[in-house]
Amino acid sequence: MKFPDFLDALKRGKGPVDFEVENALLKKALGHTYEETHTEIRQYKDGSTAKVKKVIEHYTPPDVIACIFWLKEPASGTVEREGGGLTEPRRTWKTR
Repeated sequence: MKFPDFLDALKRGKGPVDFEVENALLKKALGHTYEETHTEIRQYKDGSTAKVKKVIEHYTPPDVIACIFWLKEPASGTVEREGGGLTEPRRTWKTR
């Protein structure tokens, strides 16, 4: 199989992917923090070495463009889709 991730996405359908994209948009609109881990090998004057693990916390501020996209969604709790006016209930999002 040449593209297993693509095939898996087709099997799951569009719904879960839409949910992931909406979560990412909300996260970007509100701003968030994330951790980055670095591992360094330090060598000392006596010849010994040690692994040192550094955890750096980064902050991404809220993004105005993401806020605009978020606010353009209907406030009634439904999402309108093109070509037929289908609606579905708005999902709830969890952010860290």
